[in-house]
Amino acid sequence: MRKFIPINKKRWFNAARHRFQGGGLWESPYDQPEVSNEEYQPQIFNQDINQMSNDIGVDDSSEITKKAGKVIAVEIDKTFAKDLKQIPGNIQLIFADALGVLKNKKTDRLKFNKIVGSLPSSIIEPLVNILVKTDFETAVFLVPLKFSYKLIKQPIFVDYFDTVIVMKVPRKSFYPTPKANWALVKMIKKPDPLKTGERARFLRQYIYSHPKAKTENALTEGLVRFYRAQGKSLTKKQAKTLVVTQNPL
Repeated sequence: MRKFIPINKKRWFNAARHRFQGGGLWESPYDQPEVSNEEYQPQIFNQDINQMSNDIGVDDSSEITKKAGKVIAVEIDKTFAKDLKQIPGNIQLIFADALGVLKNKKTDRLKFNKIVGSLPSSIIEPLVNILVKTDFETAVFLVPLKFSYKLIKQPIFVDYFDTVIVMKVPRKSFYPTPKANWALVKMIKKPDPLKTGERARFLRQYIYSHPKAKTENALTEGLVRFYRAQGKSLTKKQAKTLVVTQNPL
């Protein structure tokens, strides 16, 4: 049975891509690892949540609606429609591919600040690449353990997110048993570097968002835009000189 597994009364999460042995990660509350307030505080009360994939579970969707102001539940499998429509609370159901929904977030006028997901491993990396362009506050995902290390160490992800591993989930905790160990991660979207005045981080983001441009050209254009945002003047010629003579990163 898929279910929410509480850390304590205020800190809880859902991890149910596979069914857990014994109905949960631990046989008793005393077996649960401690998680500090600093490590995990989803703070979802009275917030708008985007629930990606109903593999989280119908019962769990009901629990989320009790905590959040509104829940947008995204599920690609329409066989869940009957059960999902019975969930009480302020919930908007979308039967579509989760990646497509995030890509069209502005077009579809979807507004949310928290994302909870238990997703197939095949779409996790594409999802994160979409999240770098998505406006949100916090995301909580169950991901393969190896990928959780990427989120923490790879520069491109570090430039966009503050990520912590809430806890590691051994593969034997699941039934059927997957090939890899998993981890529950909390991702906090970093503020816009143009607003915080972080030149190097903005330039790295600018290069990433312009993959077809030459690095030198992207840095030049990025510098001009950064200085303009700070209320300063920098010509393209000055920016190019700066790129050639110094390391703006």
